[in-house]
Amino acid sequence: MKTRKELLILLLGRIIVESSRRDEYTDKGFIFSGMCCAAYDLYKEDNSISYEEEEKLSDFIKDNRPKRGKLFDPDHTGAFWYKECDPKPRIAWCKHHIKRLSK
Repeated sequence: MKTRKELLILLLGRIIVESSRRDEYTDKGFIFSGMCCAAYDLYKEDNSISYEEEEKLSDFIKDNRPKRGKLFDPDHTGAFWYKECDPKPRIAWCKHHIKRLSK
C-alpha cells in the first residue's frame, strides 16, 4: 500500500494535469471538480491506486481540511473548501502536506 505522501504526490499530479485541460464546450480552463473527486479518479479512471488507497487518501483529505485563512473560501458553500475551478489553493494544500510528511 502506498504511503500518504505517495498518494498526495499522485493527487498533486492529477490536479496539475486537470488544471491544464480546457473544457471544449465553454473554452474555460480547469474543469476539475475537487480533491475528493480527484482521489476517486485516481482509483476509478487512472487505476493508479487501489480502493483501499483511495479511502486512505480521502480520509486524509477530510481529516486535514484547511483552516479558515487566506486559502479558504469563506463565502463558498457546499462541498468545496476552495473556489471551484481554482487549482492554486489545492496545489498549495498538497505541497504543504507533502512537505509536512517528508519531515
